[in-house]
Amino acid sequence: MTTSPNNKQRQFLLAVACIVSAMTNAQVEHGGVPLTLLRASALPPIEGVTLPAPDLVALAAEDATNDLNKSIPYRFGFNHAVDLGLDNSGTWSTLDDGTRVWRIEVACPGALSVNFEFHEYQLPEGAKVFVINGEGQHIGAFTNANAVNGKLGVQPIAGDRIIVEYQVPPRVPVGRLRIGQVTHGYRDVFGYARGLGDSGSCNNNVICPEGDAWRPQIRSVAMIVVSGSGICTGTLINNCAQNGTPYFLTARHCLPNPVTNVSTWVFRFNWESPICNQNQNGPTNQTVSGATHLVNSAGSDVALLQLSSAPPAGYNVFYSGWDRSGTAPTSSTAIHHPSGDIKKISFDLNAATTATYGSATCWRIGTWEDGTTEPGSSGSGLWDQNKRIIGQLYGGEATCSNNVNDYYGKFSTSWTVLSSYLGSCGNTLDGWDPNAPSLSLDAQVTGITGASGNNCSGTISPSVTVRNGGLTTLTSFQLGWSLSGGPSGNVPWSGNLASGASVVVPIGNVILPSGYLTFTATVSAPNGGTDQNLANNTGTSNITYGPNTLTLQLNLDRYGSETTWVIRNGANIMASGGPYTTQASNGVYPQPPITVCVPDGCHELVVYDSWGDGICCAYGSGSFSLRDAQNNILVNNTNFTTPSTTHPFCVTQSIRVSPRIFLEGPYGTGPTMSDALRNAGLIPNGEPYTGLGFTHVGGGGETINAGVLSVTGTNAIVDWVFLQLRSSATGYPVIATRCALVQRDGDVVGVDGTSPVAFTAAAGNYHVAVLHRNHFGMMTATTRALSGTTTSVDFTIAGTTTYGTEARKTVGGAQVMWAGNCNSDNVLRYVGDPNDRDPILVRIGGSVPTNTVPGYYREDVNMDGVVRYVGDPNDRDPILVNIGGTVPTNSRMQQLP
Repeated sequence: MTTSPNNKQRQFLLAVACIVSAMTNAQVEHGGVPLTLLRASALPPIEGVTLPAPDLVALAAEDATNDLNKSIPYRFGFNHAVDLGLDNSGTWSTLDDGTRVWRIEVACPGALSVNFEFHEYQLPEGAKVFVINGEGQHIGAFTNANAVNGKLGVQPIAGDRIIVEYQVPPRVPVGRLRIGQVTHGYRDVFGYARGLGDSGSCNNNVICPEGDAWRPQIRSVAMIVVSGSGICTGTLINNCAQNGTPYFLTARHCLPNPVTNVSTWVFRFNWESPICNQNQNGPTNQTVSGATHLVNSAGSDVALLQLSSAPPAGYNVFYSGWDRSGTAPTSSTAIHHPSGDIKKISFDLNAATTATYGSATCWRIGTWEDGTTEPGSSGSGLWDQNKRIIGQLYGGEATCSNNVNDYYGKFSTSWTVLSSYLGSCGNTLDGWDPNAPSLSLDAQVTGITGASGNNCSGTISPSVTVRNGGLTTLTSFQLGWSLSGGPSGNVPWSGNLASGASVVVPIGNVILPSGYLTFTATVSAPNGGTDQNLANNTGTSNITYGPNTLTLQLNLDRYGSETTWVIRNGANIMASGGPYTTQASNGVYPQPPITVCVPDGCHELVVYDSWGDGICCAYGSGSFSLRDAQNNILVNNTNFTTPSTTHPFCVTQSIRVSPRIFLEGPYGTGPTMSDALRNAGLIPNGEPYTGLGFTHVGGGGETINAGVLSVTGTNAIVDWVFLQLRSSATGYPVIATRCALVQRDGDVVGVDGTSPVAFTAAAGNYHVAVLHRNHFGMMTATTRALSGTTTSVDFTIAGTTTYGTEARKTVGGAQVMWAGNCNSDNVLRYVGDPNDRDPILVRIGGSVPTNTVPGYYREDVNMDGVVRYVGDPNDRDPILVNIGGTVPTNSRMQQLP
């Protein structure tokens, strides 16, 4: 929350939870889920360390000066020097299979992000390192392939504390692992706790039309996390061999001391807003950790690095060309990360001039006509009108309010130290695109839509994007698809797809089986031939479908922007949501109910609070609940005060039935029933049948959702009813029950006032029975095939046969349930003992027959809200009518087994 952490007593409870990380590139991370999230119960409590809070006032004072200086990195964090190794900190444990696990918790109270550096990083084959934050987000695994000179830098992760988990396989050396620096992120340059856009408003997001002519060059630029706590910018640069060696150009002044220690730097590519006119967050997972320092020179403030590995193909990077001639550009373009913001682009429409800045020979940008630069832009490239790099930013005075004088170290001056790496191929070299077509036939699956998230309909209509990555125009291909545990198919495509172009191929309707599913699409046979690059032919997308409809109700405190949630099964995320809106004042802010559909089984609801104090109670007494389709409470939390809370629950498939009935009492002569009880405010919020002695099987305790009783018209609620599913076995045993609501038009619905009635039972053949507190029950004569798909059973028509003889009464053309069963003995009597007439007299006082009593009573046979013994309308005469109308000693039996 926005309140100072010093005013809040914040506790940390790392939930056994996981939001599956999107950070899975092979260069930095190798996938997997940490044991901290999968097997927490098998691991001991973690020994941790809490680092002191930095002096934010002093840092702010320093930043006020430093932020005006582009010749130093833009600082976002405070570095703590630490010595946390396998031998002096953390907690070791050994699993049954012999795997050894070391874990340490590092807390930086009040931090917006935490990152750190392994100053010793020597892992045996098969060992893995994960980093987990307080919300269950994780990055990793990191392996021995990630080491750079025996070190590794880990990029910032949101929150004020982390757990580092190190897994060592059985029968291998332990290795060496030591954390030497932890960075307390006090500025939110990564958009973890506030909106983006800390740079000046005159800057242009690279996605804007201004960047259209510079798309390849934009892909070459990365933001650098330098020395754990600073921000600079740099550029992938081409070499004469054009072989994809990941040479990276930046500024000498960004280098640490000693200057060769760049093995812990983290390089983030493609951090760009997806829209032009707002600063929305972009991907944060396209990173490379570590580099090797090759050369630097103060004469042009240049530094050349080599990244620890080439960015993978999925990053779609570009290697920018250069001009070492020293010819002044007629116009200049800069691409950079000002103030650590998402990527921007700036333009000078005039010729640059030569100047000296510090001791370096530079190009001087007199005025930026569009955009500017800021601290954090340091080291970013300057391109001439031919889209070739001619320098990198050293420093200057330009801002949005005073957009003059920026200085770029000349590439021509730098060439003396760069040439031994970049090669000899003349004064100019154009850029190189490793993703440019080089093969004749290369069809690629680049995207899948309509097959992700949580699905409640049971049907999807996915589409697959296919790109022509080859040199030859595609006129045909085959697109095969499959759904794990479900259907598969093939879609032939024909047309005309130029090199580099894409086409969206609709698959059509696909029926989903229940479960956590993977949709796979594979393109093959381009132009009837053989694809020359099979590595990019397949794409996948995950989707969840289940017959169990759940309702999540979130009642948030003021700071809804801190709240997120997942429903998961192991590492599989069934559904997720948030963050929500921060409100102007303290209070409780109910969100619209969230419907989620999950498969049978046991799952977990995990709710996170990014600040760490939950949603109760200082800023509003927030709460949350999870209910099944029968309105049973699966999870209920009214005191969430920690960073996260985990609630296991189990569900099984629901059978959905939609009966239609008429109760004789309120039906009268039709064509709809009276809702007099609702109008009088007499219908109880909770089901009445438990108190009346009805036997529940899996049901009971249902309550009406808010607002249902305020509905008027034909969907207005008449009363509660009691439903049974019965087997056809001897005695017709009751398998499941449910209390539900009946509307004026006869529809029987769930407690939300609209949904079919759901039972927790396996799909199968059942008799459907409907009972009421003062009407005779009835049951279908034959079984119905019931499943998660709603089945209608209309008891109001004669075509629906019922068990027994005269189980219903005919009124006009409608079939209605017999009224008058006041004493619950399932026999309708007017006289004798017991009878259904005398309870009416007793209810009104027992002696004065003209008395009346308002209320919700079984003796109110006509259900008008008033119990009457005599007069018109009274509740006694319908009993006599229903046993024949003339012979008071007659009786009528309920037709249920």
